[in-house]
Amino acid sequence: MIQSSDKKVWLPDGDTWYKWSDNWELDEYNEVMQHISEKNVAIDIGAHVGLWSNRLVKDFKHVHCFEPLEKHIECWHKNVTKEFNNVDLYNVALSNIEGTNTLNVCTINSGMSTFTTKEYTNVGKWSKVEVKTKPLDSYDFDKIDFIKIDVEDHEYKLLLGAKETIKKHKPVLYMEVNDTEAIRFLESLKLGYKLIYGTSMNRLFKCNTVVEDLQELLKTQK
Repeated sequence: MIQSSDKKVWLPDGDTWYKWSDNWELDEYNEVMQHISEKNVAIDIGAHVGLWSNRLVKDFKHVHCFEPLEKHIECWHKNVTKEFNNVDLYNVALSNIEGTNTLNVCTINSGMSTFTTKEYTNVGKWSKVEVKTKPLDSYDFDKIDFIKIDVEDHEYKLLLGAKETIKKHKPVLYMEVNDTEAIRFLESLKLGYKLIYGTSMNRLFKCNTVVEDLQELLKTQK
């Protein structure tokens, strides 16, 4: 393992991407948290080395994290604050089926690891790792308030495997969108999800409660 330039984040050997730091996506995180009314249970999908996980464990009563790569998991354990015991880490990639799949792993930016067959020849060497996959629906969690999704072009298949979970809990969703089919699928569920906030490829989707809808209506009438 190596450390980021600010010496605050542990990364897999060979990862030299210059933007990694303790402040990575911190502004986005703070913005997202303002739109979540209940902070009981959060899910971090594509937990990577634990930057979001380490923040979520401080704000939510319990956090479930999913990350399939062992070298990322080693860093995750170094980065996530040890004083919290309200977190579970699952060594699996979430998808639409239970089985295995080949993950393409980028050497110099481990955050770009992807199931797609795209070759980013200008960003270093790639390797292939076979990982376990499962649908989120197979876990049948009792409560979910928020889901963060960063799965590098696998969003649509992930949502396919999370359909019943989303319909049951209607969690706030913060998703890096590489595959626009994921947005069309979310719209097809007809659950009332609205785009609340976005920056670059990241999008925040939320279903308003009856009270929130009423508050918005009152604002328009002022």
